[in-house]
Amino acid sequence: MSKSFDLADLDQDQTATIPLVHPATGDELGATATVYGQDSDIFRAESRKAEARYTEYSRRNRGKFMPPEDRERLDKTKLVACTKSIDGLAYKGEDLTDVEEIFNRFPWVQEQVTQGVMERANFIKGSATK
Repeated sequence: MSKSFDLADLDQDQTATIPLVHPATGDELGATATVYGQDSDIFRAESRKAEARYTEYSRRNRGKFMPPEDRERLDKTKLVACTKSIDGLAYKGEDLTDVEEIFNRFPWVQEQVTQGVMERANFIKGSATK
């Protein structure tokens, strides 16, 4: 008889700390983003809000799809809500803490945070990737 895999081994934390890396070299910057993952309550709630907005747009506009720039704005809103903090970034000596401003000015940070949020391995308790 084979032993069953215990799914408790894959329990997840609500948040993970993602190291930010230089966009050209891949070297760690010493900066981090603490994020909620795609299985978190926050992510799911924000996804439902976005879906409701997509549906409402379509209803109000006779079945038309929401324009890509509006969808991008909603995606960014969701990502901002799922980013608990970004630490260790400065611009011209001034610390940066406003997540939305960081994403607007530095799209590569937004891209790395998006990847971090969507990577379940980052949230598995005791995972080597954490």
